[in-house]
Order: sequence, then C-alpha cells, then structure tokens
Amino acid sequence: MNFKRVNILKVSKETVAQLTPLIATTAVVGMLIQVMSFNGVKGLISMWIVTAPLAIVWILLPFIIPISEGLLTYGGAMVIGIPLIWMLNSNGINPVIVLAGLSFYGLLEMDYPQLR
Repeated sequence: MNFKRVNILKVSKETVAQLTPLIATTAVVGMLIQVMSFNGVKGLISMWIVTAPLAIVWILLPFIIPISEGLLTYGGAMVIGIPLIWMLNSNGINPVIVLAGLSFYGLLEMDYPQLR
C-alpha cells in the first residue's frame, strides 16, 4: 500500500481557520439568548406565542420564523420553537406536520432555483 504523509500542523491550522466563524457565531447567539433570558424578553416572546389568538399566530408565523432565524441564527428554536410546539399541542394540532410545512415554506423563501 502507498500511504501519504499528513502534515498535522497544516491540517490543524486549516481546521481552526474553518471552525472559527462557526464557534464565534455560536458564542454570540448563546450570549444573546442569555441576555434575552436575563431581561425577560425570551419569556415575553414565549408568553405572547402561547397566549395570542391562534389566527394571529397563523398569520404572523410565515413572517416571524424567517426573521427570527436570520437574527438569532441557531437560537431561534430556543426562543420561538418550544412555546410554539407547546401552543400547538395544547390546541390539538399536530406540531410535527405544522412545523414541517413551515420549514418547507422557509425553504421556498430562500433563493433555490431547483425548487422552481
């Protein structure tokens, strides 16, 4: 067999360079979620989702979900997702089907030429 030598220093430098933006994004989103929890904004958003009339939630969800994913990146599910699932379950609506449809709607909002 013919084995090729691996330059460990080169591989580790490239790996760190590629992972740094992801780690920075995750750290910033984590800090934002903690600040939102500390100020009560996260609870305020959660309470609004749970107590809002169902018709208003249905009308606003296609606009709120893409915006929250754009602002909170990976933290949108923590702020909006859990209370949304709780609200859908308590109203007797299957949250898996609803959230799958909303995810597909979010996919259609992106510019994917293969979906058109």
